[in-house]
Amino acid sequence: MAAKSIARRFSTCLNKLCDTVPRSCPPNERELLLVNDFVSESKKLLVITGAGVSTESGIPDYRSPDIGLYSRRTRPILNYNDFMCSDVLRKRYWLRNFVSWPKLSATQPNATHKSFAHWERKGLVHFLVTQNIDRLHMRAGSKKVVELHGNIHQVICTQCGEVTTRYKVQEMMQQLNSDWLKEIKPANHIALDGDVLVSDSIVNQFIPPKCDTCGGAMKCDVIFFGEAVPQWIVTSVQNLVKECDSMLVAGSSLHVYSAFHFVQLARHQDKKIAIINIGVTRADKMADIKIDAKCGDVIPHLVL
Repeated sequence: MAAKSIARRFSTCLNKLCDTVPRSCPPNERELLLVNDFVSESKKLLVITGAGVSTESGIPDYRSPDIGLYSRRTRPILNYNDFMCSDVLRKRYWLRNFVSWPKLSATQPNATHKSFAHWERKGLVHFLVTQNIDRLHMRAGSKKVVELHGNIHQVICTQCGEVTTRYKVQEMMQQLNSDWLKEIKPANHIALDGDVLVSDSIVNQFIPPKCDTCGGAMKCDVIFFGEAVPQWIVTSVQNLVKECDSMLVAGSSLHVYSAFHFVQLARHQDKKIAIINIGVTRADKMADIKIDAKCGDVIPHLVL
């Protein structure tokens, strides 16, 4: 009964999460020409992408009104310290992760991901820095990528640092919980955080994965809220900003300082900046070009 109950609750609550892309107006011809010229004239273009690039693959962002994860969540944001200190929260995180993984792992790169990969092959992109943890840029074919916040396709031990694939961990959790998880159907939604709508009595039955090497607690190899981006990654991106002659921000409100900092750095170095995003960003006043539109209405339509 417990397994059926949790499946029903996932289905009832999350069937409502249909549209992951905020409403927007398409760009006009002048705006497309501006961006087209911006990219064409760049010699070393640094691209920074955010959640707005992946919403068209069915992955919701965090901050969009009504459809973002923040608008639909019922629990506080899971931060790193809480994850490390609470057995219940770790179980809750991994249970949600277990249920949503089949859907999340099946997401496909969209036209914007593919366009950036095509630009790279043509020598139009010096490097791409993404805030996204879905690895869709790399699956689309991009190779010169910095994953600023890690990726969900790897799992790391919090004690010894051993890294394994998320697919292997899925099999591990299936085996550990085979007696009662058989009846749970995969979630029909995607959520990248650790929120899950289940009671503690259900969560307590779940056995989370442990490291094969040392038995330590495991987490997806991503930067949690309250966890710092490794300094070597920060330094690498700072160097890329110095090397580039222009910066294109796509699908990010730049609310997270780790990305906003690099735009500030580019502005201080007099680099040209273009932003494509639905709604206001923290760096609008720094941009030479700002297009208020979804990435899929701009990036794939440029003639380069």
